[in-house]
Amino acid sequence: MALLTMDPPWSVIFHGESITLRCQGPRVQGKQPTAWYHNDKLLELTDTDTYRIRNARYKQNGRYKCQSPGSTCSNPISLSISYGQVQDLQKPPLGSLADLLILQVPSHAVFEGEPLHMRCRGWNALNLASVRYYRDGADITRPYASAEQLLIPQATTHHSGRYHCSAEMYSNLSLKKRESQGFYVSIRELFTSPVLSVASSAEPLEGSPLNLSCITRLSSYRPHAVLWYLFYRNSTVLRGPIASSEYQVPTVGLADTGSYSCEVRTESSSIQKRSPQVPITIRRECVGCWGGAAST
Repeated sequence: MALLTMDPPWSVIFHGESITLRCQGPRVQGKQPTAWYHNDKLLELTDTDTYRIRNARYKQNGRYKCQSPGSTCSNPISLSISYGQVQDLQKPPLGSLADLLILQVPSHAVFEGEPLHMRCRGWNALNLASVRYYRDGADITRPYASAEQLLIPQATTHHSGRYHCSAEMYSNLSLKKRESQGFYVSIRELFTSPVLSVASSAEPLEGSPLNLSCITRLSSYRPHAVLWYLFYRNSTVLRGPIASSEYQVPTVGLADTGSYSCEVRTESSSIQKRSPQVPITIRRECVGCWGGAAST
């Protein structure tokens, strides 16, 4: 799958501004064009991996995708054009944004553990004062925001919500408070919560091997993210952090009975997820029992 990004990386810009789309995919020998789509219709074929939108207009609102040579169609990116105040435009087109103040949120998907940036901007570079940021109506300006932007260094799924900003802007030599429109920002899950799987029985015989697997699913949009695994018995680390999602106890004894779980974390340990516990009981083999039966 191709990866579509935007520079600057904002999904909302003002009328008349410019932006560059970039389509990243596998390198393919030979000259093949990159296909660009706007609202699911073919927009243009280019010999480069970039597409430039200059002097943005309302008709360029919408969803963009791309397809680089040798790849499937990319992730979609949405772009909204805000009109602010346009002197020669008596009435903005129906459905368009017409705001002196906008909140610029990321155009790309943000995953847990990654930084979340956004910024409050005034039309025509108007100076802002008393800038405040909100999520789901609650003021979150401290400790995340400065006068220039809001930054959450390591976002989690709990940071998903509807964001907007407010600021005081100069109008006719006086300050007037304005609020931006709100945008929903979703922080995506980098990997699913793990599940500990026991290869054979959860009641293995004494002296037999115990094979455990820590099962999680990494997002297809971050296939190269490095994950580390830890295995626990009764909340005590047995092994890890290791790169393998498998763990084997070659020969179990009665002392290995307990509640087992596993943990998956990112390389920086900024995201850690633990599986539910799985009770494992080691059975003692009953020597001399009829038919080799076993008992606990």
